[in-house]
Amino acid sequence: MKRFFLTLVLLIALCGPAFAGFAGDFTAVNQVSTAASFEPGETVTFTLTGAFTGTVVLERSKFLDAGFTTVTSTTGTTAVTAVNDSGQKYYYRLRCTAIGEAETISYVIGETTGQIVQFFEDSDGVARLNILDGGVGVVGTLDVTGAATMVGTAFSGGVTVGTSGTGYNVTLYGDTTGKYLQWTQASDKLTLVGDIEVNTNKFTVAHTSGNTLIAGSLAANGGITVDTSAFTVADTSGNTSIAGTLAVTGEQTTGAGVGAATGSGVTAVEYGNGTVHKTVITLTAASFGVLDEAEAGQYGGIKLYDLPAGNVVFLGATIDADITLVGEEWLDNAEGDVGLGTTVVTNADALATTEQNIIPTTAVAALVAQVGPINASSADTATVNAAGGTDTDIILNVRVDDNAAHIAATATVTGTVTIVWASTGDF
Repeated sequence: MKRFFLTLVLLIALCGPAFAGFAGDFTAVNQVSTAASFEPGETVTFTLTGAFTGTVVLERSKFLDAGFTTVTSTTGTTAVTAVNDSGQKYYYRLRCTAIGEAETISYVIGETTGQIVQFFEDSDGVARLNILDGGVGVVGTLDVTGAATMVGTAFSGGVTVGTSGTGYNVTLYGDTTGKYLQWTQASDKLTLVGDIEVNTNKFTVAHTSGNTLIAGSLAANGGITVDTSAFTVADTSGNTSIAGTLAVTGEQTTGAGVGAATGSGVTAVEYGNGTVHKTVITLTAASFGVLDEAEAGQYGGIKLYDLPAGNVVFLGATIDADITLVGEEWLDNAEGDVGLGTTVVTNADALATTEQNIIPTTAVAALVAQVGPINASSADTATVNAAGGTDTDIILNVRVDDNAAHIAATATVTGTVTIVWASTGDF
């Protein structure tokens, strides 16, 4: 029954005879114009000319000869518009309610340009579909079973296509033939044929070279696959497979098979591939004690790094750092020696054996105001046979000549120690 009513209203509105309007004059109070019928959704206008003191009302009724009620009114020559907002046909007429002596009010009543068609819901009388000159308004849900072409459409709210678990194909075309963005429902796949730009300062895919530029970080919480025959990052194991050449322009960091920095003011960055390591140890005012041995000198060492268990081959090492002797007891221009080994120095004799088995003992030139460089480097490879034993330590050892001071004190070191090494295994 509801669908029949909606269809009936449409036929009346579109197929009924067009109303051309009518005109006349009022010269006295309570004169009325001819009544004319207007269909649902049609717009009624009346325009007055003549008297400026008269009042005219627009009335309507469902019946031609009785029951008219006021819709609106005007005084003077103001034009008034009213819409037949009901779901039924109404008769409209004008009635003069006030007029000055010897005045004449001329009127014209008719439709405005551009008819309005409305479809009504018979249960509550609310217009659900309004077709106007400026567009179409829908109150509720619009279901389109066939193809729909929309020209110049602007969406002011969200647009949802389908429901969760039930999707539909969506295609957006560009100005260039063959360029489009397409969502394919069956394969759950988004296809773009054309260029993409997402903030050109951050992300750009060049359409000529095909290169992708990311000015920032690329974070992926799942797997990334770029041509599964060449490059794959597994989202479950985290393994990366590259069937081709990997070109790396910078140094590669690693966390596999590394040791650990020790002590306050000592940090390490690990480079390499898990087999061959380059460990860069940074010292920032790292402090250690310096003991005195009468008639021999002062000595001390600081532990920098714990190597993993097993045999270790040292391919090379370099110290690039400055030492500061702390305390007034020191000579400003003290001299001495430095070495890098696997055991801490225990006396003021010349550094020897495992006290300097990575970087051999190297003379330290006279300091200036108790500060100066202790730069040194290795000339040969070295092997520490620690398989089956305890982890190997890396120790920076220092010896100060006897005439520098005769008291236990402290020293600090700032700089870097770089070691290139490889583990040959353990048992």
